[in-house]
Amino acid sequence: MLTHQCLLSGKSSFAKPESGQGDTDGPGIKISMDGKGRCLDNVFVERLWRSVKYEEVYLKAYSNVLEAERSLGAYFRFYNEHRPHSSHNGRTPSEVYRNQPHPQDKQSQQAA
Repeated sequence: MLTHQCLLSGKSSFAKPESGQGDTDGPGIKISMDGKGRCLDNVFVERLWRSVKYEEVYLKAYSNVLEAERSLGAYFRFYNEHRPHSSHNGRTPSEVYRNQPHPQDKQSQQAA
């Protein structure tokens, strides 16, 4: 009955009426959809999950949750530490995060 009432009103009974966002508008929490650049918010997450699905999940038949957890953990380590990304000019996310130069750049600097 509650679900039916929520659908009719278009609003969850758990949301704060003034915001419609529930507890997501508390101190220190910023809702990005109300600011500049909101159209790009999902792009990076969508790219990540596309890679996870096509490079890992669709290729495996996990027999249980523990196997899926281990396999996905290994994939994310690979994705972050070893897989070059074109959006990072061939650097890994770990290299970008730690602000490390690309290995080819290191070789160029050593040769000079």
